[in-house]
Amino acid sequence: MYQRGPRVILLLLLCVVVWACANSGDNPADGGTPDAKAIGPCGPGTAVMCGDTCVDTQSNFQNCGSCGNACPNDQVCSHGACAVVCGGGTARCGNDCVDLNSDVNNCGSCAKPCPSGNVCSKGTCAVTCQPGLTDCNGDCVDVNQNDDNCGACGSACGGGQVCSAGKCIATCQSGFKSCTVGDAGATQCVDTQLDNANCGNCNAPCPGGEVCSNGTCGLTCNGGTSKCSNACVDESIDPGNCGACGSTCAGNCSSGHCCAANQVYCGSCDTVANCILKNGGQIAAGGSHTCAITLGGALKCWGDDFFGEIGDGQDINNSLTPYTLAIQNPTYVGLGEDFSCAVTAAGGAYCWGDGFEGQLGNGIEDEQTSPVQVPGVNNAVRIDGGYDQTCVQLGSGQLLCFGGNTYGEVGNGDNSQANQDQPFSVIGSGVASTSAGTGNTTCVSLTDGTARCWGEGDTGQIGDGAELQNNVSPVTVLKAASTTLTNVKSVAVGGIHSCAVLNDGTVWCWGDDTFSELGDGKAVEQDYPIQAAKGVISTATAVAAGGDAFGDYAHTCVLTSAGAVYCWGSNDYGQIGNGNTTTPVTTPYEVFTSGVVGIAAGEIHTCAYKSDGTVWCWGYNGSGQLGIGNTKNKSSPVQVTTF
Repeated sequence: MYQRGPRVILLLLLCVVVWACANSGDNPADGGTPDAKAIGPCGPGTAVMCGDTCVDTQSNFQNCGSCGNACPNDQVCSHGACAVVCGGGTARCGNDCVDLNSDVNNCGSCAKPCPSGNVCSKGTCAVTCQPGLTDCNGDCVDVNQNDDNCGACGSACGGGQVCSAGKCIATCQSGFKSCTVGDAGATQCVDTQLDNANCGNCNAPCPGGEVCSNGTCGLTCNGGTSKCSNACVDESIDPGNCGACGSTCAGNCSSGHCCAANQVYCGSCDTVANCILKNGGQIAAGGSHTCAITLGGALKCWGDDFFGEIGDGQDINNSLTPYTLAIQNPTYVGLGEDFSCAVTAAGGAYCWGDGFEGQLGNGIEDEQTSPVQVPGVNNAVRIDGGYDQTCVQLGSGQLLCFGGNTYGEVGNGDNSQANQDQPFSVIGSGVASTSAGTGNTTCVSLTDGTARCWGEGDTGQIGDGAELQNNVSPVTVLKAASTTLTNVKSVAVGGIHSCAVLNDGTVWCWGDDTFSELGDGKAVEQDYPIQAAKGVISTATAVAAGGDAFGDYAHTCVLTSAGAVYCWGSNDYGQIGNGNTTTPVTTPYEVFTSGVVGIAAGEIHTCAYKSDGTVWCWGYNGSGQLGIGNTKNKSSPVQVTTF
């Protein structure tokens, strides 16, 4: 008996181990894989099966809206969409948005699970749900408004939908309207500007043979759309008619080119991160604020917020460190004096901040403290702002401008000085790059290698040899009298001077030269372009012109193909980056020897974007535009924090 006892105990222990191994796989958190795959449909509280796991695509940041759609590290998944903050009454717990009123694992606060057998009802662990709530797999929910259990436990709404009165209702982005479909009360998002069945409004079909264009039924298409199979489509973004009617695209239709699903077009199909670097629009400096796009695709702004130009929903406190905006897939950012703009991979244009002269393009002359979409623009590739004007470049090469027009800086040919608060077509095609700086002058480079400028010309910054003359329409930049400046690659406008990079890598500047910002060391105003930093810079890839519209400050910086940065001009607050703040720097000073891929110049501060994704700024910091958490000026580059 005493001999059999140990054997029995050993046998029992062995059975327990075998049973445990048979009923548990390796812990995925420890790098293992489950022994058995989940079988059958997902249970209540989940939406779909992603691989071997049932997940809630409404809140799971690795599978947000659909399987495999991971949110950036600094965002969460809220109601099936990546966002900076959780919405709809949910709270952020780790990387997920949860309802603290009903989540059994986070009841009342994050990481506060209810005991086994209890449910979470109105933020309190209990044995049963309170009246009006339903027990769905341990969570007490209101099936009339719970996205994961809409109408009944386990009945989850799809991405982009919310639960209302027990029915899944579509939530539509700007430009789309939620229209009822069928008899069950469900809705779908439609573009009432183009949808033949809902033209101008829900359930307003066009007569046979007519198409819906700009919300009106007719026989022709307007607003840049084309008639394809009795429908008006935008060939720049329509995957069924990409670039031409009937040209289908299995991936993403970007600027009329068919790219892979995770790519956009920027001269060639590439990732959003690479396009950000290629376009040179990953960083921009305004009067006293700065914005940049991270390599992860997040848009961040910092500095002066008096008019809401940071986009954080307020106009009270300056932002001393970067603030992340809720704009999806930004590919280009451009700033004006007191406002900001950006374009997205989808071709939309958004602006915010000072809009009192119509520079936000939304037809409302007022400030906006959060981004608003510029109506009618859906194929944007670049955008830039000036003192109070904005210009958007479309994928077709067309240029649209809007905003203040005191000096003709909008380019609409109007001498009345009236504001242009909605986009106006200034140039129909052929635009390659745009710049408006922080002044009242606008310039573009064209695909034919020439440049045009318009607006204020009191210091010769138009470049046509006509000093003290404003231009309300574009004029060609001349190299000398009757000789056109050619082989222009890109342009940059400061407060009172302008510059261009030529295809041969040289830099040419014109306009005011009080601070030797033209780079010839002579401090003599030039009405025609002169070569800057001659004998020093011959491999330029980009130029940034800084300064204010009143002529108190002006400086210039150049980026070379080796990633080096050179600056010269006024240096009152260290904006040249040479370690002191004394007299103007009349010869190019090498701030960085390599590693830089983008530069930006504000009124009296300068920034550089490095290939490793870091941002460095220097100069005046009274509004926090250097992004270092304080307002101390810096005469040498300092790294922007939390970027």
